[in-house]
Amino acid sequence: IQALPVSKTLQLDLLLGTTQRFVRTEPVRPLFKQLLEQVGAGLGEGQGLDAMAARLAAVEREQFQPFEDRHPFVWKNLLLNEFAYAMFPKGGAADIERELMGIVVKFALIKLYACGLMAHRGADFSLDDVVRVTYVLSRAITHNRRFLPNLLQTLQDHDALRLDVMTQFVL
Repeated sequence: IQALPVSKTLQLDLLLGTTQRFVRTEPVRPLFKQLLEQVGAGLGEGQGLDAMAARLAAVEREQFQPFEDRHPFVWKNLLLNEFAYAMFPKGGAADIERELMGIVVKFALIKLYACGLMAHRGADFSLDDVVRVTYVLSRAITHNRRFLPNLLQTLQDHDALRLDVMTQFVL
């Protein structure tokens, strides 16, 4: 896994870009729009995808990793709760891969948005922010029946709905 090339540009384009396009065409909650704006500001939206990707990589290295080291239970609990909530697997063997991809995409979105909010809030980022990001994204994903299927379809259209790509998104 450590040898996999991690493309932050691809991650931003597919996850954040697809989300931004979705928000422009679909009704979403104001808290979700506010979070999206803060994430964009934190990652330097408007400076180009490569600059944003470099900022994301720096935030992951300089802020996310130390935060994770101080609070290792947060991301584990988040994933375990998602598996329990999704009652994974629920669709049988035929749907197990797509269900897993949905869980991974949700986790990747939460991590990406947490990193963007870390970049925006700096040293003020806290566990409360993790709860906020998780809550806002979970509501956006769970309460909008088109959001996750749209995102999964976009990933599939770009041949990115594969385990090797998903692994890159959460590394």
